[in-house]
Order: sequence, then structure tokens, then C-alpha cells
Amino acid sequence: MKLKSVLSALTAAVMAVPCMYAPPVSSISSQSTDKSEYEEPLIYIPDFPQEILDEFDINWTGLASNVHSDNTVFDFSSAHNEFWYDGGYALYSDQNYGTNICYVFRWHECSSCRAYQSMDFPLSDYTENLDLSLDMFLDVEIKESGDFRAGPLLELNGGKEELFIIEKFTAEAVFPENEKIGSYTADDKEYDLYMQSGDGKNGAPVRYYAVNKDGLTDVLATDDNPRDEYSLSVSDHLANLKRLAETDIKLDKYGILCEGSDGVGFSYYRAGLKNAFYPLPEEELSLDDNGEPVVYKQQLMKNLDGYRYSLQTDDSGWPLIQDEEGRYYITSHENNSYIIPKGDGKLSAMVSDGIFGTVSSGREFDGKTPLLDKDYRLDYEYTVNKEYTSDEDDSYSPAAAASVWTLEPYIRLDYQEKSNIGDISSGYLGTIEVDGEVYEIHSSDIYSIDMVPLGNPSEPYQKSYLFIHMDGKESQSSGVKKGSFPITRLAEAAKAYGIEVGKLARIDLNFHNAGEYTIDILKNDIVVGDRTDTDPGSDSRIYVDVAKSPSAVNIDPYTFSAYTNGYMYGYENGCFSAGSDVKQESAFEAGIEKTRNGRHIINTDKEITADYNIENTYKDSYQIEYYLSGTYDNVYEIYHIIENSENYPFENNFIGSVAGMYRSPAEPRPEFVKTYTADGHTYDLYKDFVSFSGCFSSTVYHVYVSIRQDQEEGEALEGSVNFKEHLGQIHEKALDGMNIDCIFLRVDTGRDSGTVKALKNDISLETFDVPWTIVGDFNDDLRVDSFDLVAARKELLNQLADRDYYSPGYKDINHDGDFNVADIVMLQSYILGKIKTLPEIY
Repeated sequence: MKLKSVLSALTAAVMAVPCMYAPPVSSISSQSTDKSEYEEPLIYIPDFPQEILDEFDINWTGLASNVHSDNTVFDFSSAHNEFWYDGGYALYSDQNYGTNICYVFRWHECSSCRAYQSMDFPLSDYTENLDLSLDMFLDVEIKESGDFRAGPLLELNGGKEELFIIEKFTAEAVFPENEKIGSYTADDKEYDLYMQSGDGKNGAPVRYYAVNKDGLTDVLATDDNPRDEYSLSVSDHLANLKRLAETDIKLDKYGILCEGSDGVGFSYYRAGLKNAFYPLPEEELSLDDNGEPVVYKQQLMKNLDGYRYSLQTDDSGWPLIQDEEGRYYITSHENNSYIIPKGDGKLSAMVSDGIFGTVSSGREFDGKTPLLDKDYRLDYEYTVNKEYTSDEDDSYSPAAAASVWTLEPYIRLDYQEKSNIGDISSGYLGTIEVDGEVYEIHSSDIYSIDMVPLGNPSEPYQKSYLFIHMDGKESQSSGVKKGSFPITRLAEAAKAYGIEVGKLARIDLNFHNAGEYTIDILKNDIVVGDRTDTDPGSDSRIYVDVAKSPSAVNIDPYTFSAYTNGYMYGYENGCFSAGSDVKQESAFEAGIEKTRNGRHIINTDKEITADYNIENTYKDSYQIEYYLSGTYDNVYEIYHIIENSENYPFENNFIGSVAGMYRSPAEPRPEFVKTYTADGHTYDLYKDFVSFSGCFSSTVYHVYVSIRQDQEEGEALEGSVNFKEHLGQIHEKALDGMNIDCIFLRVDTGRDSGTVKALKNDISLETFDVPWTIVGDFNDDLRVDSFDLVAARKELLNQLADRDYYSPGYKDINHDGDFNVADIVMLQSYILGKIKTLPEIY
């Protein structure tokens, strides 16, 4: 007899990923194995004929825990699942996660079958006040026709009634057509409304059918299978049901139902419920007969005495177990979770063992006042107690996080202590210091299963950001943890990183964890102050820890990047400090980089300068320069204006390789051009020419290197670079025609250790103040002719060859949202005189 196998939580998560059918299988060793040490796990394969296994994509590896071939009813990841069939064959795969309904259903000549996944709706009492819609994706493939009907099912009025909105059905579909009670329009679609015969006796709900008149689904070939993605107005359907059936419309559950008999088919459904913002009406705090706050079991979402309290729970389903036949099952846990609201945001709560639970309390706002119009701060105190298993430590303890949502744009901001969150290795945006406290910003969020302000669509908010307080643990005294998050001050300072926030919808203090734990929130003060003439973030210090990010980071308008094992900090005035304790090659850049969605030519009416002040302790090998790049006449041009260097390899300034392609040994080496004077100093000019040929195109590079002769000695370097003077002597035509990409102050080092500080890096923004784009000018020569048609065709080939190829948006001539053949046809028509003008850039 096989021993039961217990999967780790990590394995369970992997197995729940969509279309992951196979559980892990031990490899079969060619050597003899001691049975006491090794046992091959059983693999469950349904007792289906081989042709059905092939049709359902079941191979020899069997089924994972989220794939079912036997009738089953279970709850997992917030969703209720029902699957049964009689006769024939069927397969069900639950793929939902968090707030999304999602499953795959296959059937083959069943006498009857049903696949249903639903979620509880926590705001049942407010159904008629909400503007609810269901974001849906429906993929239905009928191979052989039979009785088939599918669409949203809304459970109403405590389970007494339900509305089945049939979006897809076959000609053989059965519903009570003789009980039609009316018709209505919703989402610009026509529906007939039917009521089932009978009166809902024996506890069965009365069912209403809303049948989409255009929902008839014929037998379709796989390649011609249509996929529907749209938003369905739940509120419109319920309002029409109330009007025509004269019934209540309190929504308890919502889901997607597929049912019928006979036929062969495949279906995939995904949906998420959302609503227009609706602050919950305030209610009085409820007390029991003893005058104590009322205990709410398992779930809660209410606004009590000005604070919104929430307890959202679902069964984790972990660990997964394997039975003696090799079938994997989720573990069912008893949910005894509760929450006791105590006023002023205080509460006690418990989450049961094996249950995911989010406990939160906070305040909802009207969604009309910008977050930055007031000065918001959250001060908190709490105690937490968690039962630990042998493989856990206190890093898994629930910990406080503050969450803030704004509308227009729909943004989520999270705030948490570094000691409570561990290492975040991706999405780093920048660092802020407020009152001496350090916070990092990441493009991430704190996971929770709480309902967000606009419901739970498949993409609940547009962007999310995480502010991590880096200065140690929360203060703690006698088991009470304390902390404070300066919400507005951080949000204000974060504008330097391009983070925009909108109108305030909610602020709350929340906790999320799995496993048995208790929480007592002792203080939850959301302090609202008036803005003064001094912005809350005005005394903040903004900088980026460049080495934390594998790509460039920004503090508008400056961009910073580093290649080093040391450090680099970039500041909002374009300055930086950097260095390394070990002898290594490094590169540090700070400057202005422009978007590729337009042309940015040099403004010759303005001074084009960069003023610098640098302290440098590198001694053995380094180079300090301004680096300018752009395109002129379809050639990529790079300019190095070197102000100071010491033993740095001269050849490193020229292109030895690009994207892994090395230059031919036959190509000429860099050549000396001339000596010229600019900025009151003498420079030696060198030029290099390199071209690389690919499958569809070639790229040409011109590299110019100017080396200052009278370089200053010592650790301090100060001066100014006038780009107009330099370019006028290096490549005069570029002054009028070059499309500039960037100007950077750059420091390179050889194998050396030391530090460098850019105390001044003022690049005149007027350099880029003339974004100039000519529609149809593909080769950037400031005119439109047959050469542009050649360049456009070449660019399209590049785009087709490389799916990651970037084509500037201004080259979408016909404004259809893409650069494609249609744009080339329009360009050709213009060049041949068939059309007189091209559409203006919008």
C-alpha cells in the first residue's frame, strides 16, 4: 500500500497554475532502490477510453489537484466549485485565484452535466445602490451539438431565487420558453426573460432565465472559434428582473454556470466583479445583551461608527494530499475565524488554522478629494499572536501594513516596515528620506484578499506601489507594536519618480497571513491635517539607490544607471555619489534621456550647456566625460567629450561590439581628425565608423571622441561644456538635423577603487525643448520623399523579425494604433501624389 504524500505549499501553488495538469513524478532510477527509502508515487488517471483521454488532453502523467474527473463540490481560493455529470465523460479544472472566477470545462456525450464556480458577494444589503458589472472572457467550442447553455448565474435573496443570464446556447438548449415574462435591453443586447415552472418548493430556488437573443452557438471548427471579451452590467440585469418579475434583488453570490446534456465541447471562462465607487453607509456599533461588541463569524464588511471593518477569509486548501489511488486532493479546514469591531478602528480578530485571512479597519472617503489636498498620517498600535509549526519562524507573523487607494487614477499605495516584509529584489523605483527616516519605493503591493474600492475585476487597479520603511523594526513595548506612516508626505515626494495619485477612496490598516493567529488593534488613528504653504514633502530628501535596479531609474527629468558591484546614489538635481571598495571596472551615468515617440532636435537659439563640479578619488584608471547620442540622416551618432582621464583605455570609447556582434578586423581603426578649441580649451578629435549587418538591415554608427588636452589635476574638477560649440566643429550639420536621444555625465573606471561625487550636473533643458516630428519622415532628414519609403519598409522588416522591436508611435501614420503595412501604403500614396496630406500627429 502506498504511503500518503504531502505536498509543500510551494508545490501546491505551482500545481494550481492554469493548465498545469501533471503532479511531480519521481524519476525512475536504473539502479535498484531500497523500498524503505524510496517509493514511486502513484499517478491518478481517470478510467476513460484512450480517445477521450486524448480529447481531454490527459496524458500518462495523470491529473493535478486542480483537475477533476469525478463529481465534486469544494471551496478553494475564495471560490465555490460544483462539478457533476451523469453518463458520458467530463473534466473540470478550477483555475481561479484570489478575486477571479476562472475554470475550464470539457464534456463528451453526457446524459446531464453541470460546471459552476461562484464567489460570495459581501455587500448584499447594498445591491441596489451599486453599479455592478462583470468583466468576462468566454471561449466556447462546440464540436458536436447538444443541449448547452452557459453564462453568469446570480444567486439572490438568501438563496430563494436566482437569475441565469444565458450568453451562449445551442439550438437544442432547454429552458422554459412557455414561461416568458418579458424582454429587455442591457449592454446594447436584447434578452428574453423566462421563469421556470413551479414555485421553488422543497428548498429549490426559483430560477429566472435571461437569454441573449444573439447567443446561439453553432457547431464550430476549432480554428474558427470566436472568443468573447466584454463587460456585462449586473445592475442593469437585476433592475430589469425587479421590474418584470416584481421580486427583490439582493445579490448573495455570483458565478459562471455551464450545464446541459449530450454533445461534445470545450469551454473556458474568466470573470471578475467590479462596481463604481460607493462608500459604505455608516452604521452604529452593535452590542450584545451584555453590552459587549458583537462577534461576526468568518466574514464582515461594514462601516461602523466611521470606520470600515473587514474580515475576508477562505480555505487555503493546503497541504495537498494524495490518496491510495494516486489522486491529489486539497485539504479542507474548519473556518472558525471571527472579528469583533470595537470602535475608532480598534478590533480583535482570529483567523483559523489553514485559512487565508485578511483583517482590516480604516476609513472610506468620498472619492472626490485629491489625496494631496490634505496631510494624512496613520498612527497605529497592535498585538499579534500566531501558532507556529516546526518549519516556521516569527518572520511569518502577521504584520501591519497601511493601504491607500485613490481614484482617477485608480492607484494603490502600500506602506510597511522592512522588518515585516523581507527582501524585495525587483521593481525598485527610488528612495525617500522624511524626517531622517528612509523609505524605499517599489512597483509592487501587499497581497490581501480584502475587497478593493472598485470591486474585484480581473485587473483591480491600474498601478500599485510599495513604500518600505527601512529603519529597523516597529517600536515595541510589553508586546505592543507601534508605528506611523506619513502617507501624504511620501506620496508627495514620490511625484519625483513619476508616481501620480488621485482622489482618496480609502485608507486602512490591514493584516494578512495563513495559519491560526489573533490580532488586537489597540490604536488606529488616521490623522488628517490641512496643507500649509509648505508641501508635506518639501523637506524630504529624494534619491535613487541605482545599484538596486538592473535597469535605469529616474528622478524626473534625470535618468541614472550604473554598472558596478559598488554603489551609486542619484539625486533629483542630476547629481550623484558613487564608488567601490574593491578594484573593479565600473560605469556611472546621470543625465537626460528623451522618449522615442518624437524627434528632439537641438535648439540653436538657446545656449546648450552642461555645468559640472566633480570630486573624484579614483587615481589609477578613470574617465570623466559628457556623452551625447542621437541619429542624423539614418546614422546613429555618438559623441564623447572627455574632460578628464587617467590611464583609462582610449579604445573603450569606440564600439568594439554591439549586442554581441564584433566588428570585422578589416574595418579601419579610429582615426585622428583634427584639433579644435571649445569652452576655452583645446581638444583632440577622433572618429570611428562601424556598421553591423543583420538579416534584414544594417546599422551604421559614427563615433566621435574629443579629448581635452589641458586636463586639470587633483580630486576636484569644475567646468562647463557648450555642446553647440563642440558640435559646430565636429559635425556642423548635426546642429540643425540630429534627433537627440540623450546627454549624460558619465564616469568610467578601470580596475580601480575609489569614490566620485557629482556636486553639480546642470544640463540645460532647452537642448530638448524643440520636439520636432514630421509625419512620414522615417529617415529623420526633415523631409518626406522616396527615401522614407525605403526606410519605412526596412523598419517594418525589423519589427516583423523582432517581436520586441520598438517602433516610435509617431510612425503610426493612419492612427490605427499600430505601425504596419497600411501606414506604408498611405506613405506611398502621398509620395506618388495620390493624396495631398498626411494626418497630423495627435
